[in-house]
Amino acid sequence: MGESDRATKAAPGGSLLDELIGEQPTLIMFDEIARYLRAADAVPTATGRGTLADQTIAFLMPLLEFAASRQGVVVVLTLADPTDVFGQESEALLRQLSEASRITARSERVLPPTLKEETPAIGAHRLFRSIDRAAAREAADAYLAF
Repeated sequence: MGESDRATKAAPGGSLLDELIGEQPTLIMFDEIARYLRAADAVPTATGRGTLADQTIAFLMPLLEFAASRQGVVVVLTLADPTDVFGQESEALLRQLSEASRITARSERVLPPTLKEETPAIGAHRLFRSIDRAAAREAADAYLAF
């Protein structure tokens, strides 16, 4: 993001993605994005004609287009359940991105919500080819000791 983008709180252009990522395999994850959109909705842009939330949503379109055009780029959005505290924002985001779904439909995978107990195992399975359980236990023990 350029200095002027930060000052105006405007969505950066798609060329920034090409500059930052290019053809590198990349995972871009927005975990519980609706939570951040709620806070960003209170931040006006420099022009006063919208909010940081509006610009974030405006940025998601070129981001999804970019990811759809690259073999090794994946964008993951996790959303709150409609009955959750941020459910309204999640539903609004889905409505606003409905046009983007036409762009990404060929590669979109909608996964059902998981139970809290399942989340670590699912994350590990999706992010890593294999996990050295002994090394993971050693790292966890060191973390807990710290």
